[in-house]
Amino acid sequence: MRILFVLEYYYPNVGGVETLFKNLAEGLAKEGHHVCVVTSKIQASPFREKVNGVEIVRVFCPNIFDRRYWFTFTAIPKVLVLARKYDIVHTTTYNAIIPAKIASVLLGKPIVLTVLEVMDHLFYKINLSKVSAFFHWCFERLVLRFYYSKIIAISDFTKSRVVDLVQKKMRGNVVRVYHGLDYNNFCFENIRKRNLKKELGLDDRFVFLYFGRPGFLKGVDMLVDSFNLLSKTHKDVFLLLILSKKPLKQYKSIQNKVNVSENKSIKIIDSVPYSDLPSYIHMADRVVIPSISEGFGYTAAEACTLKKPVIVNIKETSLGEVVGGAYTQVIQADIDSLFDALLKSCRGEFEYAVPKRFEWKDTILTTIKLYKEII
Repeated sequence: MRILFVLEYYYPNVGGVETLFKNLAEGLAKEGHHVCVVTSKIQASPFREKVNGVEIVRVFCPNIFDRRYWFTFTAIPKVLVLARKYDIVHTTTYNAIIPAKIASVLLGKPIVLTVLEVMDHLFYKINLSKVSAFFHWCFERLVLRFYYSKIIAISDFTKSRVVDLVQKKMRGNVVRVYHGLDYNNFCFENIRKRNLKKELGLDDRFVFLYFGRPGFLKGVDMLVDSFNLLSKTHKDVFLLLILSKKPLKQYKSIQNKVNVSENKSIKIIDSVPYSDLPSYIHMADRVVIPSISEGFGYTAAEACTLKKPVIVNIKETSLGEVVGGAYTQVIQADIDSLFDALLKSCRGEFEYAVPKRFEWKDTILTTIKLYKEII
């Protein structure tokens, strides 16, 4: 088969979405399929290249306001030209949908949509003006009402939210396909033989770890507030935040909150190399995933794979599907509930879930099966 992916961002951009589609595209190429990705050009990346069997075609998007919005329009001509040669167009939420859908309609190509998360009312809870939140809310509802040959949701939680918003005749086209985890990286054999606690001066501390983006829905600001309450009565605890600097506005907000608190038991460090993450997870006593919303939950899956107890908000997220082993549940997404969960976790008060595995091979073979159903 010949598959054309239309994606706002792809390699060399780094993120959960990029990781998902890079593994999927390269896995399909290894299975003998011809795969091409149309994406936005960032940094000094070339307009065309081939990486691990996947052709990458990049289109110029002005770095004004946000590249993603420009991609909606600048990608249309390139996608229309390329889609003629492909059997299937595969895209994802949100901005890449328009060029992919136009090509699908005009050229009569089957189209597959991967939904990573349904925001719905959450647009009003993130850092958007009321007008902007309204337009984002309307756009999400509009694109989910389009016809798609298949809609892939990355968790049962996400699937249920998609089914609520699509046309009734489309509900049978919505399927759940978990994406995989890189078990070659997140394994005990890959843990560096170094004493990270000693290197960080945390030998005698009980370390809570958060790693990932500082976006509002990730709940990092709430975590800082909850930890400040905990550290008043538990002097041995320490919170290590491994944060990417995107979105920059939210990163600076978290940084300012930590500085204002003058809590010496909180430290922010920059993102660490991917291969070093298992060592940091292993070093921590607990991993905290305080997300207000999650479409899947990479960080939870990665921590659980290394048998690290986690603190998670299961309500209104997919994390209940991902967590395996020891966990402490945050009853609801607020400061007091998270504080209670941190306290319970300190005391070793856990619930237990059956360990789970998410293999990329399963993701790839299931996706191929879905493709064959629609061509």
